[in-house]
Amino acid sequence: MPSQRNARSSRKHSAPTPKLPAASSLFGDGQRLRPYTGKHEKLILSIDIGTTFSAASYCILQPRRVPDLEIISSWPGQVVPDSKVPSIVYYNQRGERIAWGAETSDPDVKAVASEQNWVRVEWFKLSLKPAHLPLVSPSSPDNPPMIPTLPLPTFVTTRRVYTDFLAAMLEHIRMEFCKTHSSGSELWQKLYPTMDVVFTIPSGWEMKQQYEICAAAVDAGFMGPVIWGTKEALGADIAVVRATKRELLMNEATQRIRFVSEPEAAIVYAADSGYISSWLQVGQDVILCDAGGGTIDITAYTVVKTRPLALKEKYASKCVVAGAVLVNRCAQKYISDQLRGTAWDRPHILEQLMDEFEIDTKKRFKSPFRSYGIGKGGNHEFIEDANVRDGRLYIPGEDLEKFFKPTLRAIKTELHDIYQSYAYSHLEQWGQIKGLNFAKPDGVLAKAVSQGALLWYLTKPIRGHILKAHYGIEASLMVCDIPQEELADRNVIVELDGSVIVDGGWSTIASMGQDLDPMTEIVADYERYIDRDESNEAYRFEEKIFLCRAQQPPTFLTAKSGHMNPEVEHVCSIVIDLEELFHLTPWETSRKKGKKFKRLEFVVSIMHNGSGLDVYAYWIVKGEKIFGEAKVILPEIS
Repeated sequence: MPSQRNARSSRKHSAPTPKLPAASSLFGDGQRLRPYTGKHEKLILSIDIGTTFSAASYCILQPRRVPDLEIISSWPGQVVPDSKVPSIVYYNQRGERIAWGAETSDPDVKAVASEQNWVRVEWFKLSLKPAHLPLVSPSSPDNPPMIPTLPLPTFVTTRRVYTDFLAAMLEHIRMEFCKTHSSGSELWQKLYPTMDVVFTIPSGWEMKQQYEICAAAVDAGFMGPVIWGTKEALGADIAVVRATKRELLMNEATQRIRFVSEPEAAIVYAADSGYISSWLQVGQDVILCDAGGGTIDITAYTVVKTRPLALKEKYASKCVVAGAVLVNRCAQKYISDQLRGTAWDRPHILEQLMDEFEIDTKKRFKSPFRSYGIGKGGNHEFIEDANVRDGRLYIPGEDLEKFFKPTLRAIKTELHDIYQSYAYSHLEQWGQIKGLNFAKPDGVLAKAVSQGALLWYLTKPIRGHILKAHYGIEASLMVCDIPQEELADRNVIVELDGSVIVDGGWSTIASMGQDLDPMTEIVADYERYIDRDESNEAYRFEEKIFLCRAQQPPTFLTAKSGHMNPEVEHVCSIVIDLEELFHLTPWETSRKKGKKFKRLEFVVSIMHNGSGLDVYAYWIVKGEKIFGEAKVILPEIS
């Protein structure tokens, strides 16, 4: 028999949550964090994979001790230690990773790469961009449309590049950890198998993007070794005896990998830095703009409480693909056009010029009224038409200023600031006209988001999020409630009780613009009937969750053609293991057919954590509430 469901309105009550360390707010009782109240040591690792640069931080939670946050302050190939590592990988023609990170900046490595035709892969983060995210549109002749992505070589996928880069990061983190701590190797071996990981993602990245990163982390070894045939391998409270090795690892990942949006991590870091303390007053609104290498993420928060600090989103966060690499793409096109057909029109020279633009020129740019040179110089090379003299390419400031226009336009549209020196000063002047105050809490860390991710994990100060889309499930609709023209060519069903229904309808469980705090539950009651003839697969209950970005959800999930409505997207599936409930439920006998069956009654609760969905299920047996195994299955990017 089909399942029946009755969705109830959102409500709050006590829910089983992952066991997290007890922590106070930033600024609570004069303390940054409070001692960890857990019984066992635990390692927390945060990873910020940026479009141009990446970083990592970690902390060891020890009972009764205040956590210390550590940042990985150097990476392989760096001449000068830096917490930032370039998000670049070199592959040979066999598809093998040869160099990564700062190693790719080594002149000797570049020379070999040129000789042996290695492939340089960068900006791979943007290959995950959701299709619905806007790009910066042209609005004038000097601002052509520009897509800030680079094509991947045919022999690697986005997940493969993520896997290779994460594996290299993890190995270096392990080495730094073992070198830093006494008996570091033994301590790593002890803590690594249960390590929790926090990944930062743009606010526009959704559950499909999370799945790809999660899968790459599993492939890179973040979940540690699996001991087969023991409860440790299957999980103390989970009996997934039929799962494949990969399913086991992915199941483990859903328990130990969390995602936080980059602006959320950034606001926590900014609050901790002390730079915006005067703004953090109850009722005050704070707009944060995380102007990254690939995306501009804008979020407005309202201060709900100061001790402990609690913030909630005032408006749904926005994400635009118009970060610093868009500036680079404009520069790349300009330099390529300027040097076309000259002696400097060679791949390795163009690459060197772009590296210098990224590392030096972009940061030096202050005024449109002077020229800026790129290149090592020191010789008498002169190309008049290309503006090359004394071995350097000179770019007029007024042309260089145009590289920033698309990004600045995107930021101004959303009312916020940026970290680049020229862009920041330009926005500060604009803000004075608009009555906006700006702060730039970089501190001593250029990749502060990885630190903010740890603080987010420990303090959880964000108490409310605004939904950017409608969430819904498939439901049977009463024919009498549907306009006749929408029923044409659809399969109408007459139930045993005489009611006339049609399947495939949309049923909203949470609406666009709804304010949900992490403890607000979307609750639905279910019944499932299982008879003696059904297989063990009947124990597995699955409910697909869909989202709709249109202002008004459609009546049906699918068009009359049978294809999914274009504004509807399958975002995840909720899977409940009902085997325990089945064994606890008595048999009943059908009055009409005398057939034995069991009526399984259970409750599913969904919570929105800001970047995805959490779920749990329970049932009542003899007055006792029993929690069952429930998980969210994320779809791959098609």
